[in-house]
Amino acid sequence: MRSIVWVMLLLTSMFACAHEAEQKPPRSECIVGFRLDWSGVDANRGDVLESIRDSVFASIRESFLERRQPSIPLATVATPDVATPKFDHLYLLFYDNCKNRHELAQQVLNSWQGLNVPLPRFVPIDGVICPSPRTIARRGPHWSDIDLPPCDIASLYLPSKDLSGCTLSLYPVNKAGAVESVPFIRPKHVVKIESYDDPDVPELARWLVSLNSEGAEINHAYTTRNVGGEIAVHCDGIEVSRPVILTPIPGEEFVFYVSREKR
Repeated sequence: MRSIVWVMLLLTSMFACAHEAEQKPPRSECIVGFRLDWSGVDANRGDVLESIRDSVFASIRESFLERRQPSIPLATVATPDVATPKFDHLYLLFYDNCKNRHELAQQVLNSWQGLNVPLPRFVPIDGVICPSPRTIARRGPHWSDIDLPPCDIASLYLPSKDLSGCTLSLYPVNKAGAVESVPFIRPKHVVKIESYDDPDVPELARWLVSLNSEGAEINHAYTTRNVGGEIAVHCDGIEVSRPVILTPIPGEEFVFYVSREKR
């Protein structure tokens, strides 16, 4: 069974001007996720989701040809791209009116009821959903690159330093403020570290840490157990940051921001 990742590239130039003056929301505030309950559905899951994709694409294409703004500002529909897909999750990303994303998502689901295919039951996923390859990874001009916790780790005092080539480890910090001796994230868990500028926040450099699947699982479990605690970030054996765990951190990526000024 083929894995499916749907990324409908909207021709956003038609509608971008109306939103340029508005503050861009982070993508995590525009994502709605569902668990798919396929019990009682005998049809091929991939075929069902293909029908949904075709319906979404047809709606977007119709709006473009008629040069009108779509009634539902849906940017992307995605299922996680995994080696053995079960098609048990589905995510929607909206490019406008994100504060009403749950109502918009219900409108999307209602529009699929008229399809001539048996549908799974869509069970809403509670909480914040972070953008990532495991959920939905679309980027674009409608959203800010700066996301909110739990989708980032915001450093309080990381000095200006190039981390892209360092061996990165994350250590537990106990309640007395002492760094423990054994890291929970080791260099073997880190796939890459990237830095890139965000024009909206020129005083900060944005660092993106990508973990492998084992590291992501460990990181999620640790941050879930230790909300409110601190993490010591070590680069080449030197502590460079001590961010606070605000909420659990899911996914294979997390972000922190680096001050360009040495403290």
